[in-house]
Amino acid sequence: LRATAHPARPGPFRFAMAPSCPTLWGMRRIAVGLAGLLIIAGCTSSDPKAAHPSVASKSPDSTPVPLKEGHDFSVIGTLPSKIHGGSVSYRGLLDAETAYGVAWRTVDGGMNGEVVRTDLRTGKLRDVGRVEPGDDIGAVVAAPGWVVWLELQKNWDDLSSWTLFSYEVATKKVRQLAVAPMDQHHYNIHQLEPSISDGTVYISAVKSTSRNGGTSIGAAYSVPLDGASPLKLLVRGSIFTEASDGYLFFDEHGHLQKRDLSTGVTTAVAKSCRPDFDECHWGVGAGTLVWDPNMEGTGEETAPDAIHVLAADGSEITIDPNVSGEQFFRASKTWVSYVGQPNIDFVYRIPEHTISLLPAGWHLASASGEVMVWNHGHGDSETYEFVRLL
Repeated sequence: LRATAHPARPGPFRFAMAPSCPTLWGMRRIAVGLAGLLIIAGCTSSDPKAAHPSVASKSPDSTPVPLKEGHDFSVIGTLPSKIHGGSVSYRGLLDAETAYGVAWRTVDGGMNGEVVRTDLRTGKLRDVGRVEPGDDIGAVVAAPGWVVWLELQKNWDDLSSWTLFSYEVATKKVRQLAVAPMDQHHYNIHQLEPSISDGTVYISAVKSTSRNGGTSIGAAYSVPLDGASPLKLLVRGSIFTEASDGYLFFDEHGHLQKRDLSTGVTTAVAKSCRPDFDECHWGVGAGTLVWDPNMEGTGEETAPDAIHVLAADGSEITIDPNVSGEQFFRASKTWVSYVGQPNIDFVYRIPEHTISLLPAGWHLASASGEVMVWNHGHGDSETYEFVRLL
């Protein structure tokens, strides 16, 4: 398992690594090289129908100003990262009063990781699931009543071996949903990040390796939250898969697609990256997709560096900012966020077509539905705020 580095940028694209692994702490894109995931049948992919968003608009040229509390946003809750014997990295809200994240504690001289949920009012932590000593925790996501995470086995940077788990809040039951065996050292970049929609977990991983040169072949999969059936193959040739509010966004051999999960109807969104390189950056939330095609140097079509948004209503927005080289996108029904230079977090409001900045010193850690999670500071002094835009 390999990854491209992203400095000090937390969130679902970043793995929550133990502090004892500083060289892995800021990674966001996950390079997965698995020779075979599972013996899986039942491909339900259909040929995409060409479609294009209905409206295109540009972002304004006005100078962005920082968001102001009480005017632009309200704070739902604030939590420190420091806990007894360790620290927590928060990812979002499980419900209106509960945050979830990853805690690392020192045990017998080593760092042990666990997925936790925390009461916003009292700060009390409750254990959701622990990983084996020496293992790491990958992406952690949640839906009402459920938490899902990846456990990465030892030496995952060389041998890509992971297990997908779910936790049911009502029963406090942990279920093992899928297991990927060790690979055979074939290299390719794939987004190993689960997402949840309507009781189902979706994930993109490596299905197999080609006979010519050992190139890894990606695919999109699904599995029920309760583990009622095994992992199922959905789309071949996919390195990016993310579900949101009844829609599945994915790439298929270099083309972005949007699938209505209730009808199965699939529409083509845009030409994206070559399937053998992770040159695009994506973000999904509340039926909205944001991406940067960044086609330069691919030897195919070339597009300028710009941010494209496919809003939940089907309209397309193009933002032409001074973006940073390593993007970090988040999206909701009413806003998208991105990182500009020099490492400043911007928020684009979709209805108003306006751009704002996060307050000084704050950075977007993750997003949970319409709620933003901001972090401030470093290490034991790091603070997390759960924010709703007004």
